[in-house]
Amino acid sequence: MKKWIISLFLFLPLALAAQGERGQVTNCAPFKDGRVCYTENVEVQGKSKAELFANINKWAQSTYGMDIFLSNVAANKKAGTLMISSKVELLLENKAKAIIKFRMNINCRENRYEIKVSNIRYQYDPDKNKTQMFPAEDILINNGKGNKVALVTEPELLCNATFFFVERLYGDVYDAALGK
Repeated sequence: MKKWIISLFLFLPLALAAQGERGQVTNCAPFKDGRVCYTENVEVQGKSKAELFANINKWAQSTYGMDIFLSNVAANKKAGTLMISSKVELLLENKAKAIIKFRMNINCRENRYEIKVSNIRYQYDPDKNKTQMFPAEDILINNGKGNKVALVTEPELLCNATFFFVERLYGDVYDAALGK
């Protein structure tokens, strides 16, 4: 029993490190009408449209409403909708960086909300000589295997990083919807 407990403490740091490594996903870039578009419908029992809107709007304003040069939040309380546009640095495993620009639309309803992340573009320059903008569709087609941008040498890495970035956004919105 004592050896088992000691083994558990020896392997715990390895297990925690493994959780941080996200790896790859099967479909990292869903397409809708020829465009990269991530969507999710979330049920939140016991939350009115007004509550969901208020909670998510509070989060959106504090997260994306502070610097008008980086982000913008447009909110319509009556309709229960938010439109967030932003750009964020996306760190890649190989120490390269990309700026991801995106639009997130959130529609609040009774006991649920819909979220859509689209209009994704990358500001990418691995050599730091001249930064260029590329639409996600040129890089992420067929999960990065159909990449049309020669400058992007690891499109699958960018595809997976984008997927996990959007998953993190979903989690942040969900926590906000609950009032956390």
